[in-house]
Amino acid sequence: MKNPTARIIDRFEAAAHALEGAVTISPKIMSGAPCLRGTRIPVYSVLDLLADGVSQRRVLKWFPELQLHDVSTAIRFAQLVTYG
Repeated sequence: MKNPTARIIDRFEAAAHALEGAVTISPKIMSGAPCLRGTRIPVYSVLDLLADGVSQRRVLKWFPELQLHDVSTAIRFAQLVTYG
């Protein structure tokens, strides 16, 4: 049986794979935190803002390198990690 950390990493990697590279995971970028493709913006940064009630439009203003589909990708990533 895998330890809980290994299971979480497996779920992160499976979700990133399911999103066909829209989320990348590399130990060299943000200490391995899942990031939106082509950026150093961790998925959790976008999710934290949304959870705090920040609108998608405001997220895009704060992270001008992102597009609306990147915000949707962050939400989808969370869904895949949570529900499989």
